[in-house]
Amino acid sequence: MAPGLQYLPAFVAAIHTGSFSAAARQLHVTQSTVSYQIGQLETRLGAELFDRVGRGVQPTPLGRRLFDSCERFLGELAALRAAGSRAGAGAPSVLRVAS
Repeated sequence: MAPGLQYLPAFVAAIHTGSFSAAARQLHVTQSTVSYQIGQLETRLGAELFDRVGRGVQPTPLGRRLFDSCERFLGELAALRAAGSRAGAGAPSVLRVAS
């Protein structure tokens, strides 16, 4: 796995839930784990991905762009998994790869 990709689930969960604490509950990890992973991702990218607002978070413009890319990537990954399942069942499949 490319460096930093292991932190994307915490990033996506934080966007969806609006807080690191809620993301941690969703991922069944501690809040400090989510905070650490987001911090590592921000360090690797060299920019902040969230504005911390009270106990919640809002994505920065860069955070929003990364989230949009993650959503497309995760959607394509789900399609690949489904195609693999259909291919294993003998059904025809189509493989699309986008970046």
